[in-house]
Amino acid sequence: MKYYLIDYENVNASGLDGIEKLSQDSKVVLFFTRNSNKIDLNMLHVLLNMETDLLVIEVHHGKQALDIQLASYVGYLIGTEGDESEYNIISKDKGYRNIQDFWSDHTINLFSSIRQAARQKAAEEGDASAGSASGGESGGKGRKSSGKKSASDGQKGSSNGGQKGSSNGDQKKASDRRNEVNTDIQKILSKAGYPGDLINGTASFVSRNIRQDGYKQIIYRGIIKELGQKTGLEVYRLIKDIL
Repeated sequence: MKYYLIDYENVNASGLDGIEKLSQDSKVVLFFTRNSNKIDLNMLHVLLNMETDLLVIEVHHGKQALDIQLASYVGYLIGTEGDESEYNIISKDKGYRNIQDFWSDHTINLFSSIRQAARQKAAEEGDASAGSASGGESGGKGRKSSGKKSASDGQKGSSNGGQKGSSNGDQKKASDRRNEVNTDIQKILSKAGYPGDLINGTASFVSRNIRQDGYKQIIYRGIIKELGQKTGLEVYRLIKDIL
């Protein structure tokens, strides 16, 4: 399940932009106070006719009351569903980053609108699917960034031996980390009784993406997409502690 928790007092109608595109595996929880802007008739029509589940919660007025209750609700959802769901907070309030930091082992995202969330997820899934657990290469965005860095490091190294040595040391650490993760995943999944092609594909996919920005989310979504919700979650839970 993908949860979209709306801080309506903060984002108003702009935060709901794109809500009509959500799939049936999504649920919207809209938090509002008496200070929130009213929903116009067009948006009300969308909300009443969409297939996505909608829960509306009125928050009692008070200083940061909505923020506190939304944060509390995130904790409740994590306590009941854990890694089985994804939690997207729709707000421009950067204070919610504290929730992301506290629940760093779970998929919690912060967006200013539902449409922004959809765009970023599509981009991330494109990167992850290009390097799926079946053994393909990692996403194009990641390869471009990596390639430019290597070229830059090489040029710097040619003019400065110390920098070159540092670059080589960083590359060796990254390579050692990938090899370590690959080996650990193969041991864990082999002990759990998974077939060889799944073990090799998963180990290869994870080790390629382990150094990317936001790699935990890329790996989580790539595994779920490749192996399906049930098996993907089982595999991710087994390996997440070594990521």
